[in-house]
Amino acid sequence: MDREQQAVNKLIILEILAQAGGITGNQLLDQALGTLCLDYFAFTRARDELLRDSLITIAVRKHEELTDAGGQPVQRCDITTAGRQVLTTLANHIPLPIRSYLATSLAALRRDELRENTVTASVEPDANGFYTLRLRQNDGRHETVDLKLTIPNQAIADTMRTNWLERPQTMYISLLELLTRSSAPADTGRQPEPESTNSNDNDFPDRQLSL
Repeated sequence: MDREQQAVNKLIILEILAQAGGITGNQLLDQALGTLCLDYFAFTRARDELLRDSLITIAVRKHEELTDAGGQPVQRCDITTAGRQVLTTLANHIPLPIRSYLATSLAALRRDELRENTVTASVEPDANGFYTLRLRQNDGRHETVDLKLTIPNQAIADTMRTNWLERPQTMYISLLELLTRSSAPADTGRQPEPESTNSNDNDFPDRQLSL
């Protein structure tokens, strides 16, 4: 590999981190390989040289919550001040098609990360054979929803989890409509029907719904 191509490979990595600082090593690799400009070995060499020259950093952040398959905190990749200076000076050496690709690809990555950070859902078994479904939404400033439900089986819990993740706004609006709906009968001349004596309120005697 000639020196000019190696320099371009380094600039590609710097460009990725300038636009998406804090991504994981695997995300950085995926973005770099997606340019079709370098393979795994070229990426590894360019990354290691950038680390050696203190143009990027790769480290575990304090209070990192995301873990890898082995249960260890993931490492985050960032561009340094020196790296930004180099990129500012030499960014025009990155071929225009690659810069256009990265702009589109990284914008999609940021949208995905924003969605993951603002809409979450988890299913965990409890000690009594039921499943706790936790649904959360965050608008970037406030936690707008933090809802826990006790579900009788995993299949139902998984379906609810999927619906929440795929249609968060629809679910949120529907939830608000249900909770704010007036209980008064539409026909004022009609008496409300008595509640059924066969209520299932005791199906989960010790469970709570928190919102």
